[in-house]
Amino acid sequence: MVSMPCGITNSIMTNVGAVLITKFVKKIKFYSRHKQLHATVFAVFIMSYINAGLLPLKRLPEAKWMPPDFTPNWVLFYSKMIMTSMILSNVMPYLGPSLKVLFKRGCCCCKRKNYEPKTHLNPEFPLERRYASILTTVFVVMTYGVAMPALFIIASVIFIFQSIMDKLLITYFYKERVEHNDLLNRSSLKVMKYSIVLFLVIGGLAMGSNYCTLFNDSP
Repeated sequence: MVSMPCGITNSIMTNVGAVLITKFVKKIKFYSRHKQLHATVFAVFIMSYINAGLLPLKRLPEAKWMPPDFTPNWVLFYSKMIMTSMILSNVMPYLGPSLKVLFKRGCCCCKRKNYEPKTHLNPEFPLERRYASILTTVFVVMTYGVAMPALFIIASVIFIFQSIMDKLLITYFYKERVEHNDLLNRSSLKVMKYSIVLFLVIGGLAMGSNYCTLFNDSP
């Protein structure tokens, strides 16, 4: 039961850190807006991945109650924390805009007849935050996918949820972005391919740890 509160705390820290990094990068002068977006994406991604993907591998020497990495007990201990953190980290950024839309527009029978989106008064769609969350999700899944196959299903559901919510919020809340190009998309895809290396290396370690544990426990 301790692992789920840790996952909730981890997701809150990830989102707070992403907001602070985004505001800090905006204060730095860049030659172009593209460089600013790239810096924001990769700074948020590195922070989020260290928080959600690498910290579970940090085993404190004095904490004897923590199981060794990738053993069945380790998977039982950390699976709930990693899954909870990954789900909430991707859902939390939608809470604020969704509540604002529901408050202004109403819902179902309470829908206001004179409602107008007026998206030009709202902020632009946070494209850099979305790319950072996608990269973090992919790298976390590739890091622990061998030990926790359920992460592939959870990530698929998260991507479907993000696609639906992004289309709704772009229609009813966010204003249209001035610049449209695929530079950020291509850069993210170039980085994403290195997640396969993590899948092979850490996946091999996970399989080796499980094999050794089962071999030692066998009569």
